[in-house]
Amino acid sequence: MSVTTIVWPLREDKRYICVGTHLTDAKAGKQGRVLVYNLKDNVANGRTSYKTKLLGEVPLSDLVASLQPFMGGYLLAAAGCRLSLLKVDSKDKV
Repeated sequence: MSVTTIVWPLREDKRYICVGTHLTDAKAGKQGRVLVYNLKDNVANGRTSYKTKLLGEVPLSDLVASLQPFMGGYLLAAAGCRLSLLKVDSKDKV
């Protein structure tokens, strides 16, 4: 298993952690997925911790090699020889 991650500052008040994974399975072959988490600061007693919430998962047909923010509200995922353009909609779902 391999993992590619980025922090995606989509809007000033919202941040996301995007994780691209890939597995090589003897039965299924190569497969990948992109997971998008909402990242929230939690400040208590002068200490900052972070909470995450899974917003969505997008399966891809090959290994996720790279993730990059693209033109504001999009996320570009390179998987195998394909590029996928992903968008977070108005309800914060992928």
